[in-house]
Amino acid sequence: MNLKSTCCIALLVYMLTGCGLVHKMTIDQGNYISEEQVEQLKIGMSKQQIRYVLGTPMLFDESRPNTWQYVFYVKKGYQPPDEKKIIIQFDSNGKAMSIQK
Repeated sequence: MNLKSTCCIALLVYMLTGCGLVHKMTIDQGNYISEEQVEQLKIGMSKQQIRYVLGTPMLFDESRPNTWQYVFYVKKGYQPPDEKKIIIQFDSNGKAMSIQK
């Protein structure tokens, strides 16, 4: 083999071994929701109490002010994404009447 062929093979091997070393960042979006926070949620809690436990809702629709949606999405590297969603519906008095986990 001549020098040109050897260099091409070496370069090709170098490029192919580098492909497996690509780092994929962790992507997280939304409200982080821990199991401890979820356990604190109870029917009858006020909007202020819910906001204290979970923070400001991620999704808020002006046409449905009595429905709050908390969404947390995380994708770590090459793993499948993990998504948690909590939807809380309030009655006309501002008390939680439905909590979907």
